[in-house]
Amino acid sequence: MGQFLEHIMAASAEFYSANLSLEIRKGLEERLLRGLWSGPAPVGYLRTEHGPILDPARAGHVRYLFEAWATGTKTTTELEAELFARGFVGCNGGRVPARYLCEILHNPFYAGKMRVRGVVHDGVHPPLISPELFARSEAVFATKHTGGRPLRRLTFLLSRLLLCPNCAGLLTGEEVAKPKRRTYRYYR
Repeated sequence: MGQFLEHIMAASAEFYSANLSLEIRKGLEERLLRGLWSGPAPVGYLRTEHGPILDPARAGHVRYLFEAWATGTKTTTELEAELFARGFVGCNGGRVPARYLCEILHNPFYAGKMRVRGVVHDGVHPPLISPELFARSEAVFATKHTGGRPLRRLTFLLSRLLLCPNCAGLLTGEEVAKPKRRTYRYYR
């Protein structure tokens, strides 16, 4: 009888946990549909009980970051040093790394949108930059490392399908340009 009651209690607890998870997920999706942000506030914003608001101490630095990047003349490493000189520091008091600046520049939250699990929703929070400035910033990323040419996606037939016999890693494809405009494709 004791084992029977224990199984009933375990099943009840498992159902409660699954149901609670479902209800929380529904609540978060409802907030997204209303344009409300549920996560931590990004850099340049402060979290309040009524939603994110602009941080007067850091919002200007983030706006400058977008404006400088959208010109297409600066690298993130140059912007890292420039922002540090202007007083934009990370939580440890040092420079904000260039890779984190790239994350900021790719985040549509600053233009009034919210990206959650790959889906973009309209937000009701105050935008830090215009959607046009965000689009120009994304366009700079599209041409930055390709010499002005649009980025080309390559497909390799065996990529991520076969295992390497030596290290058990998945094979990935790579295209290498050689002199005289010849290109070769390799698997690693």
